[in-house]
Formats: sequence, C-alpha cells, structure tokens
Amino acid sequence: MKKATKELWVAFFYLIFSISIDFVTTSNNFGRNHRTAIWGVDTIIEFSFLTIFFYLSSNNQFLTRATKIIGPIILSVIIYSFLKSDKEIFDSTAQFLESITLIIFSISFLFGELNKPQPYSIFSSPNFWIVLAILIYMSSTLFLFIIVNHLSPEQREKYWVINRVSSIVTNIIFCIAFLKCRFPNKDTKGSNSAIDYRHIPEKP
Repeated sequence: MKKATKELWVAFFYLIFSISIDFVTTSNNFGRNHRTAIWGVDTIIEFSFLTIFFYLSSNNQFLTRATKIIGPIILSVIIYSFLKSDKEIFDSTAQFLESITLIIFSISFLFGELNKPQPYSIFSSPNFWIVLAILIYMSSTLFLFIIVNHLSPEQREKYWVINRVSSIVTNIIFCIAFLKCRFPNKDTKGSNSAIDYRHIPEKP
C-alpha cells in the first residue's frame, strides 16, 4: 500500500487474518469440526487488532484513553470467557463484549472526526471507511450473536446468512479503504481550504 500509515497496516493484516479464518472454518473438516473454538480465538485476535487500530488512528482524548484502559480490560474478560467456555458452544458473552466495545470506539472515532476542521473530505480518508466497515459489521451481527445459542440448527443456518452478508459487505468496504490509500483523490479538498483569501484584493 502506497503511503500506508501504521493503523492501515494493522487493518490490512487484520483483513488477511479474518479471510484466513473464514477459509479455515469452511474449507476442511478440522475447521468445520472445531469452528466454535476457532471463532473464540478469532474474537480475541480480532479485538486486539482493532483496538490497536483505534489507538493508532485516534485523534481525541476519550478514544485514546478508552483504548489504553478499557481495551485491555475487555480483552482480559474475553480471554477469560474463552478459557472457561464450552468450546462446542458459540461464546456469545465474548462476542457481545467485543461488539459493544468496538461500536462505542467506532462512534467515538466518527464523532471526533466530524467535529474537527478537515482540510479534506472525511470520505477521502481510508480510516473513515475502515471504521465504517467495523461499525456496520458489529452492529448488524450483534443481536444474531446474542441469540445464536438459543436457535435450533435449522434456524441457525437460516439466520447465519446475516453474518455472511455482513462479512462480505465489510470486506468490500475494507477494499474501498485501501483503494483510497493507494489512489488518493486530490480533488476532495474542502472549499474553505481551496481559497486563499489573503490574495483577494480589498474592495476599493
């Protein structure tokens, strides 16, 4: 990636890891038979990657402090939940904690970006698209992950399409983010920054 910052490299490696997990859990018998245990490990590593991403890309004090203080606490709880959980059952508790925390991080990030002067359109920022992808995925799958253990196998197969579609949409938005980094749009400057008022002659 051209001119990629640290947080974009974190997001890139997270995307590679996420795609690899999807491949392992669908392409062979080991992955299919140990799917819930693999998802538990995936939740731990996913939360770690994304918390680091938010820490590196943060421009407001709340998010910086939250990623440094709340992030490690939630990560510890997720790890503890995984170690104590039945590896044959989807760990809804860990997934719920991850989703809620990352939704809060995402909203905080977007709120901070929208309330500060921007020399460029926020839509030209790769970080914006990555955070949008995270917010969409965590929001759209939150309630599915809460109730998944209360569904019958038939219902689970029926509603799990929500996760599949959300994952596809998320990966597409991630690709948009990396394209924004690779091919930045130089014409997205805000109107205020495009005009230098110092060279406008005073009215006679």
